[in-house]
Amino acid sequence: MCLIACTILKYFYILHMLIYLIGS
Repeated sequence: MCLIACTILKYFYILHMLIYLIGS
């Protein structure tokens, strides 16, 4: 398992959620 890839995916997921909450 690649810890870096998992971390990047997690950050993208959190960032997407923040943009979705702020945008709505």
